[in-house]
Amino acid sequence: MKWVFTRTWKMVKIKAIIFDMDNTLHDAEHLSELSIPEVVQEMIDRGVKILLEEGIEKFRELLKNDPRNKFDKLAEMYSLENNGEIMEAVKFVYKHPRLDNMKILPGTLPALKELKGKFRLVLLSQGQPDSQNKRIDVLGIRDFFEFILTPMTGEKARAFDEALGRLNLHPEEIFVVGDRTDGEIKIANDLGMKTVRFRFGKYGKLEARDDSEKADFEIKDLRELLDIVNE
Repeated sequence: MKWVFTRTWKMVKIKAIIFDMDNTLHDAEHLSELSIPEVVQEMIDRGVKILLEEGIEKFRELLKNDPRNKFDKLAEMYSLENNGEIMEAVKFVYKHPRLDNMKILPGTLPALKELKGKFRLVLLSQGQPDSQNKRIDVLGIRDFFEFILTPMTGEKARAFDEALGRLNLHPEEIFVVGDRTDGEIKIANDLGMKTVRFRFGKYGKLEARDDSEKADFEIKDLRELLDIVNE
C-alpha cells in the first residue's frame, strides 16, 4: 500500500464518501495550463500593458509558487488592486476553460466503480455551477453520486453542512477526499469527518499550515483509497 497514515483516530465504520472534483477526480492542472494564455489575452484586451509571452510566464510562476493567492498577486503585479472589473473578468476566464481536452485521472473510474454500492458517494466541488456541471458531464461521472453540490467560491463550508444534513450521518462516519488542505480538508476536520488528502497538482506541494489542515491519510492515486476503506 502506498497511502500514508498521518493522524490518529478511532476506527468507525465509514458509510459515505464526499469527493472534491478538480485535481482529485480529473487533471485540473491541464485545464489551468490551457487557460493561462486566455487570461493574459483578456488582460491585454482590457488595456493592461503586458506582452503575451511575458504575461504567460509570470502567471504560470504565480500558479506554481503561490496558488492560494494567485489573483491577489496578479493584481499586485500589474497594479490592478483597485480595478475590480478587470480582475473579475480575469477570474471568469480562468474559471471557465475549454473543456474539450479534459483528462480524467487514471484511478478515478476504477475506484468509483468499486466504491459505488458499498458507500454513499457525494460530489462537492466549489466553482461556477454551470462550469462545474459541464465538467461533471464531460467526465461522465454524474451517475456515481447520490447527490452533487456545486457551491460558489466562499460557500464550501455551508455546502459541507448541507451534505452532512442530507446524509443524516455522524461526521465520523464520513470520509472526505480532496486536494486542498486549506479547503475541504480543513472544513471536514473541523466538522469531525475523516479526511484523505489527494496529493496532486498545484496544491499537492503545499504543506498544512497547522493541525487543522492535516489529513488522516494521504494518497497519490484514487485506487489507494480502496485499501483504506477496506481496512
